[in-house]
Amino acid sequence: MVTNMKHLYITLILLALCLATIAQGLLTASTEIPVMVELAPALEVVSTPAVLDYGRIDLGIPAILSTVHVKSGNAPTSLWCSIIDGPGGWTLGSEQGADIYAIKVNDIPMTSEPQEVYKWVGAYQDASVHFMYYAPLTDTFGAHVDQGYKMRIEARESLNPIDPGEPPVGGD
Repeated sequence: MVTNMKHLYITLILLALCLATIAQGLLTASTEIPVMVELAPALEVVSTPAVLDYGRIDLGIPAILSTVHVKSGNAPTSLWCSIIDGPGGWTLGSEQGADIYAIKVNDIPMTSEPQEVYKWVGAYQDASVHFMYYAPLTDTFGAHVDQGYKMRIEARESLNPIDPGEPPVGGD
């Protein structure tokens, strides 16, 4: 009876070690997904940084906040953003899901079509574009697959929304 109990305890300990090893392998696999964002500014927009590297991420995380500092060109502009899926297989969606990531820029959900994210930036002025990245819930492409994407930031001609007021008396 004592020998059987010893064998049972040893078997349970070995089983626990095996399960712990398997669980560690699963956790490690979920963090081996490199994600890098290439920013593609257009029309005299300069962004800092030019590339964001999230490094390896965990699946299903609620969000990663990043900030891009943008300098406009030689005229007042509005800023527009769109997302281009990378070659790794994940796709942009309105919400995170299986192999689907989501992005909000200045609280605006992103699509592949340009969305206005900043109404007015003066000539040669700086603006901050804040975006949240929501990782997919699951991954069917496997570890070590680069799941980067591109965020295109473009400037478009903007009408100055500031009312200049009344012209001075005697002015044209």
